[in-house]
Amino acid sequence: MSTRPGTPLLVLLVDGNGVDERATALEREHPRFEVLTASGAAAGLAILDERSVDCVVSGVPLDDRRGGDLLAAVRNRDSDRPFLLLTDGEIDADDAFAAGITDYVPRAADPVVLATRITTAVGRCRTDRELAAARERYDLVARASADAFLEWDLDANAVRRCDGFVDTFGYAPAAVEPSFDWWVERVHPDDRDRVTTHLSMAADGDLDEYEDVYRFRDGDGTYAYVLARAYCTDDGDDGRRMIGILTDITKQIEYLARFRELIEHSLDTIAIVDDEGTITYISPSVEQVTGGDPAALVGTAALDRVHPADRERVAEAFEPLLNASARESGPIEYRIHHADGEWTWVESVARVPNDSTLVDGILVNTRNVTERKAREARLQRLEQAIDQTGAAVYMTDADGTIEYVNPSFEELTGYTSAEAVGETTRILNSGEQDAAYYQHLWETVESGEVWEETIVDQRRSGEKYTAVQTIGPIVDDGSITGYVAIQTDITDELLDEQRVGVLNRMLRHNLRNGLNVVQGHVDFVAERVDDDELRDALQTVTDRCNRLLAESEKARRFQTLLNAERYTPRPVWEVLANLRRETDRLDDASVTITVDPAVDGAVLNVIDHALVELVENAVEHTNGDTAVTVEVRLIDAAEFEFVVTDDGAGLPAMERRVLETGAETPLEHSQGLGLWLTHWLVQIAGGSVEFADNDPSGTVIRVRVPRL
Repeated sequence: MSTRPGTPLLVLLVDGNGVDERATALEREHPRFEVLTASGAAAGLAILDERSVDCVVSGVPLDDRRGGDLLAAVRNRDSDRPFLLLTDGEIDADDAFAAGITDYVPRAADPVVLATRITTAVGRCRTDRELAAARERYDLVARASADAFLEWDLDANAVRRCDGFVDTFGYAPAAVEPSFDWWVERVHPDDRDRVTTHLSMAADGDLDEYEDVYRFRDGDGTYAYVLARAYCTDDGDDGRRMIGILTDITKQIEYLARFRELIEHSLDTIAIVDDEGTITYISPSVEQVTGGDPAALVGTAALDRVHPADRERVAEAFEPLLNASARESGPIEYRIHHADGEWTWVESVARVPNDSTLVDGILVNTRNVTERKAREARLQRLEQAIDQTGAAVYMTDADGTIEYVNPSFEELTGYTSAEAVGETTRILNSGEQDAAYYQHLWETVESGEVWEETIVDQRRSGEKYTAVQTIGPIVDDGSITGYVAIQTDITDELLDEQRVGVLNRMLRHNLRNGLNVVQGHVDFVAERVDDDELRDALQTVTDRCNRLLAESEKARRFQTLLNAERYTPRPVWEVLANLRRETDRLDDASVTITVDPAVDGAVLNVIDHALVELVENAVEHTNGDTAVTVEVRLIDAAEFEFVVTDDGAGLPAMERRVLETGAETPLEHSQGLGLWLTHWLVQIAGGSVEFADNDPSGTVIRVRVPRL
């Protein structure tokens, strides 16, 4: 059926009496008519098989089987196509309409009347079809949309349509009531007054359009956020109506809420800067970054808070965004003024948002990197320290592949950084250590412990060297990611130690044996001479031999301490008790030990021997009876002070100078090992020794060592 206005109206006229004349009359009365004629029902059906007409006019009575068949055939093809019946007299109208006719017209009626009836029937059919199509489209939109639709009759205060509530809000179909009260009751109580106020304004004609966001109860009892939009219309006969749409925007609201939460509580600051460099928005997290008030910062120039030394650099970084020659810039690090008056290091990334967004300006993301800058500075200093340290340092990954070596490593091993990096530590393997050594090493460091041991490695040249090696794991987030090793070359020290040890052993052995031989011969001669002067001379030789033997014994005791006991802590009261036992054996000496009651704690074991040596030296270098005092006190709870005082002749000036400078020359040297041993032992204990004259005579020696 043609539906466009102005197009021909195609009519099929089926009649056995004067069909052609009637057709001509219709076309004359209505220029848009195009009339097809058929003299009987069969001919009419044949035309319908070939042409689609707007209206069928039949003069075949319905009580004639052919007329009934024609009507049935038309209805089978199109249930609402207009079908007008031409009658010759009275008919049963109810039966005729029930059979499916659209209208009936007396055969004798004027052609104008027939044309009018045809036009009216076709027009009504077209209108009904357009309305049906519109309703179909509406229903399709309603079904395809996630929205709910309302049609509210404002005059009757009744909801005429209520679509989409089942799918949108999860209501069972039977639970949806097309009433205003049902809908209002499901508006959240906190929003209900506001919503009903607006609706009342619409009902009173004071509101043509309406838009609001409120909460609406879902079928499960929870509340959804909806965007309600409505338009008021006045269609005259249909009265005033409000057409409304409810869109569920819960997900959008939740997303915006999460986004807002993210923005407000992010460690980063998000700001929008316009083309003039003015801050138009800044997130609350700026308080964490700079301590500034967000409201006070809006409207200020962004560069005003940048450190003067960094301002030009920052402006240059953001300039391409302002002149539209780039869309992104950064990251850039610079200093920004903090509310506490200090300067804070920050890092910013800026970009121009897409044209489709509503952000008007440059989006700047800024984070506080003060701690990172400080950490980087510490790492840089550490790297410099490692590069400049005298120890060889190298780092590996978890599998032992070398990733870094310092210059001292290159010097010690002969491998350059380029040669060593990427290789495993096997390049240093000398073959001196067996597989069990390396297995123990790996088991130790892989368990998270530190390995420290002497190792013999091999240089690039093939030469072997001995080093003290310390290897520690590098732990990141609870996992071992690599290892750092430090090697201290002790090859020369070991050789010197071996040489000194051999010489020391030989000298002590040969000296002791030689002195014993000399002393035996002296005793032999002394028993066989009667000359007193000669006897005195021999006694001097004997005394000198005894002193040399005592010095040899001191050297032996010192070496024993260094080899076994140097770092053993010992309570102070044990040190003083041993000092009393040792001094009680001294002849012609009065030793008094005074201890501060607050003294408590421990010192290294070597201090015991140092104190005995000091007292013995004080007694040895005085003539006749000697008064020696030892005072012990605590200094600032961190150090012990031992003060040894004698009233003898005093320490010779040359002896004091040698000990204070820590060096001997052929002209200036110590007369024995005693004070040297004390000096060394106190140094091992981390302490110091000071010498002073006693009034009126003698020497005061102060020893300070850490309290353990």
